[in-house]
Amino acid sequence: MTFARATAVPSLLAPVLTALSAALLFSGAACAQRFDVAVTVDDLPAHGLLPPRMTRMDIVDAHLQTFKQHGVTEAFGFVNAGKLARSADDAKVLDAWRAAGHPLGNHTATHLGLSQAPSLAAWQADVEAGEAAVAQRMQGADWRYLRLPFLDGGGSRGPAALAWLRERGYRVADVSLSFDDWAYTDAYARCVASGDQAAITTMKSQYLAAVERGIAKMEADSQRVYGRVIPQVLLTHLGGWSAATLPDVLQRLDAAGARYVSLQQAQSDPAYAEPGGGTVIERTARRQGIKLDAEPPMADRIDPGTLCRQPAEQTITLDGAAGGPRFDGIGIVEGGGGTGVLLKDYPEPQRSEILDLVFTPKFGASVSALYVEIPGDGNATQGSMPSHMHARDDLNYERGYLWWEMREARRRNPQLTLDGAAWSAPGWLGRQGQLLEQSTGDYYKGDARFFSQDTANYYVSWLKGLRNVYGMEFDAIGIRNEKGASYGFAKALRATLNANDFGKVKLHGFDNWPDPWKFRFVDDMAQDAELRDAIDIVGAHINPPKSVVPVEVQRKAAAMGKPIWNTEQHVYKAGYDGLISMVQSFNENYVRSGVTKVVNWYGIAGLYTMQAYSGEKEAMVRANWPWSGHYRVNPVLWGYAHYGQFTETGWTYLQGGSGDLAGGGTFVTLASPERDYSVIIETKDAPAAQQLRLNVKGLKDGDLAVWRTTEQEHFVRQADAVVRDGVATLTLEPHAVYSLTTTRGQQKGGVADVPALASFPFPYRETFEHYPQPATWGHQPRYLADIAGSFELARCPARVGTCLRQSAPIPTISWAPDWQPYSIIGDDAWRDYEVSVDVYLQAGESAAVMGRINHAGTGYGFIPKGYFLQLGHDGALRLVAIRGKKDKKKAVGDAEQQALIRAMNDTSEGGEKQLAAGRVAGVKAGQWHTLTLRFAGNRITGLVDGKQQLAASDDLYGAGMAGILAGVHKDKDEDKLSMAWFDNLVIKAAAGKVPAPSRAMKGQQPLYPTQKSMPSGKK
Repeated sequence: MTFARATAVPSLLAPVLTALSAALLFSGAACAQRFDVAVTVDDLPAHGLLPPRMTRMDIVDAHLQTFKQHGVTEAFGFVNAGKLARSADDAKVLDAWRAAGHPLGNHTATHLGLSQAPSLAAWQADVEAGEAAVAQRMQGADWRYLRLPFLDGGGSRGPAALAWLRERGYRVADVSLSFDDWAYTDAYARCVASGDQAAITTMKSQYLAAVERGIAKMEADSQRVYGRVIPQVLLTHLGGWSAATLPDVLQRLDAAGARYVSLQQAQSDPAYAEPGGGTVIERTARRQGIKLDAEPPMADRIDPGTLCRQPAEQTITLDGAAGGPRFDGIGIVEGGGGTGVLLKDYPEPQRSEILDLVFTPKFGASVSALYVEIPGDGNATQGSMPSHMHARDDLNYERGYLWWEMREARRRNPQLTLDGAAWSAPGWLGRQGQLLEQSTGDYYKGDARFFSQDTANYYVSWLKGLRNVYGMEFDAIGIRNEKGASYGFAKALRATLNANDFGKVKLHGFDNWPDPWKFRFVDDMAQDAELRDAIDIVGAHINPPKSVVPVEVQRKAAAMGKPIWNTEQHVYKAGYDGLISMVQSFNENYVRSGVTKVVNWYGIAGLYTMQAYSGEKEAMVRANWPWSGHYRVNPVLWGYAHYGQFTETGWTYLQGGSGDLAGGGTFVTLASPERDYSVIIETKDAPAAQQLRLNVKGLKDGDLAVWRTTEQEHFVRQADAVVRDGVATLTLEPHAVYSLTTTRGQQKGGVADVPALASFPFPYRETFEHYPQPATWGHQPRYLADIAGSFELARCPARVGTCLRQSAPIPTISWAPDWQPYSIIGDDAWRDYEVSVDVYLQAGESAAVMGRINHAGTGYGFIPKGYFLQLGHDGALRLVAIRGKKDKKKAVGDAEQQALIRAMNDTSEGGEKQLAAGRVAGVKAGQWHTLTLRFAGNRITGLVDGKQQLAASDDLYGAGMAGILAGVHKDKDEDKLSMAWFDNLVIKAAAGKVPAPSRAMKGQQPLYPTQKSMPSGKK
């Protein structure tokens, strides 16, 4: 919100309020009558530039503390909801405001002035767009106050706008008192950045003098118009300047006789009966023909907009002879549980376009590193991927899409480095032979069976498939993702790698995220020569700026000659904030932590939008809709490009060429063996422009190509920076990204004709018959996303043709809290429909058809929400509402997952709720039966072989996807997974006809062009 702009002529003289005028003001206040003041604050969550070393949370905390100190029990905050995607702090600001007991109102989504809007309808849409963020936080409390942006009454549009607001239940949050704090916000940030304390002192003196004059004028004008001092509505803004000066403002109001009340109390006064634009006292005076005295211009006033405008200047010397550590690349994680399962189902050319945008050099992101999950059948955040060894005597390198994705990535960029580790693992590991000790003491106790010689052999068998079948090699391998440490396992894995001709594969450990203990092994490496020889790289999960590698750890790693890698970071931010924050994180990984390789989780969002972490904030490309061919490029892709298109693995971080910018931001310089160099710069937190001077020596001659990204335009080449006599200068804009380089050939790749988004096809039928040579499809059908277990195309038992079988025989060593194997398909908006599937069970087994699945876990734990109809081998039948995990409020997983659980604030009962149960006569093992689940409003019906068996009414879930489930059972006191077969999956309207079987759409192609010759089946 901005107030009417001042037009006083600037002066170079410092403003001073004379002692006489101050004495008159406060002597008058001492005997003045008391008056009410409602405090309102505009532009939440963020107003104006951010001063260096100050966060948005710092600003809101300062305001809340000031309110508390001055007895302001209600400060009404007005929200521009369109700002909420810009920073991770934005939502936290609103939540903190509400947690302190202060209400929120609407300030429109984008701060669109009524008279500035293209039309009244456009302005109304902006008002409506701002409602959800406020309403969800007010939770039934009165939030329907609108603060007009710019206090713009809209001229001729005003009456219609006010009538429309009344119809929607709104009241206009009027204003009677403001001191134009908005005019100082950006100047304050600039002056803090430049260290100009004298300018800050001048601004504060001038501003507080204006506050005192404004209070006096308000009292005089109010007396003249109303014959009394009416209740006041104070307007200020949630910016750095207000945070710094609001205590002084409220102190002056206190001295003048202010008594703080709610907005409703203040506006219940008759003076506020007729809302409109501008301020209420001036508006009423005009209506009544009263001419108010103009405030005399302040002598020697300085326009704050002119202050601290000189760009900060910094000189950086780039010396090609300086040397530095090796750059090991930036890239992405593909894994954490089937993150790309729907990517495989995209038709051509869209599937190739997506891969080109991520992996092709100098086209899109141009990542230089790919980190993959070594599949293990169990859930690993988003879902599961099939292992190459479901059992000790099983070996098959044909399963899944990951081999294909690695091959396609490496085909596009032969220099791409490959790395990875397991999240989950098959349950047979560690059941024979030696178990190896865990080395995290009381800090973490994980799955003991994972750390075994079995697992070392398992890793090597997977690497052999990668080498012998697909012609690729890993450059490095991890111990396990986020599951503690075992020094014995690290040593055993190193020995096993060496013994099987994988001595060149580097080993990193231990890839954990909790700061208190994740680097403790570095101390032990210094004392244990065998451990030091086993581990080549210090690996950890680091999320700057909150998480950094301690300086002492950096020193110890360097002394041992061990590089530090960030083996998984998260930048969960959407839009431009995600883009610039990604570059900031890449820079800060090296500048703060000495990290020489960074992989971000994750790259391509090939999963359903219903799932947690579905790609809006996490991925560079959203590939959530293969049935339509539609995909979306997130802005963050061009953040990767600012590194990927200007660097290569094996370059050098140039000593002295990386650090902090004087005016805010960071820079990193990388040089090639051929003396090419690139400088990657971000000015995310810079409040103003700054001047950069590069002194270059010992590097390649020539001008620098300049590629820039701002919020308005992403990855655009600018005029070259001329290098003369080894010197180049450049003005850096705030909140921007730059790549300066002597290399050429960069481009902003992409296509103009991405297909339109379309819903999942309905009705839908999958017979599993239209996959000639199932191995060429990775044994995976289209559109089914395994959440746990491994559902694979296989020959049917007791009937001709191809079916789908859950193929993991026993519970896995799961990365997340375990449940039962299941796979999902469809559209989470489906409401009334029926889903049916044929199932074939062996002794002891059970299987289910699922419907209205609307939740598949928070990323750590995958118990769904929805319904299932489960049949046992003996005819036992259950109709169940599954309501997620039992203890929904228990915060588990990493920091982000715990925050997600807390934000959901789900206090409802979890676990299974059995709606009905029975037994179907004549059912036994070795038979095919059809399970049908039918939904009509809150009525749920379960059928077996077309006959109704169970029915119930339940209002928990009204919409969701379909799915299939394989149960867990006991066999000789040991848990076993049902290896059930599934066939003829049909989703349709209850009274609808059975549709024709689905077939590959035009352009949908197998992953592997021909049947591969490779080991498979029993070992």
